[in-house]
Amino acid sequence: MQSEILSWLKNPQDYFSGLQLLEQSCKNEFLLRMLRKGPTAFNRETLQEELQRIADKASKPKIQSTGQFQIRSAEHFNSLPQQVKDLQDEKDRIYKEMSFLHSQLELYKTDEQRQEPALRILDLDDQVRSIWEKLDYYEANGKLPDEPVAPSIEAKSPAELMQRRNNLRSYISRTPQGAGNDDKIKAWQTELDEIEKKL
Repeated sequence: MQSEILSWLKNPQDYFSGLQLLEQSCKNEFLLRMLRKGPTAFNRETLQEELQRIADKASKPKIQSTGQFQIRSAEHFNSLPQQVKDLQDEKDRIYKEMSFLHSQLELYKTDEQRQEPALRILDLDDQVRSIWEKLDYYEANGKLPDEPVAPSIEAKSPAELMQRRNNLRSYISRTPQGAGNDDKIKAWQTELDEIEKKL
């Protein structure tokens, strides 16, 4: 499945073959229903982003742990390292945002209006799963896992460069200019230009 997705991402022309790949991995029926309506420009971009998300997740090293993290008491929480407390607080914040977004979905009249909050829920779900992995690792090992060092552009394979290129294109197209985003967009564009030269 991973190789098929990466192959599609290299040349994402056949919309419906990409949709078939997504249907095998995605359980978000709302998202699938929206994408089944056809290859609009927005749906094409969304399909590519979701397959890229799946490819990125599959290539990410799994954090091995046998623990299951839980807060047993206020005293237990207070005894935790600050980094672990911060992860727990961030997890709680994400859950609250996800709950709010879920409650708002039915207020929108069209699938197009629901699309942005639905995609945000998917992003948040990925974030909270990552936090749980780290907390479970801490429970099993008494320390947080080491953060992987991101490889430089020169050290990345062509497949990794294409994945990063697609991500950067998405970030740039979806992030509004102004509101403190200009420096971020400029940095993304600079990195994108460097990757384009490498490819």
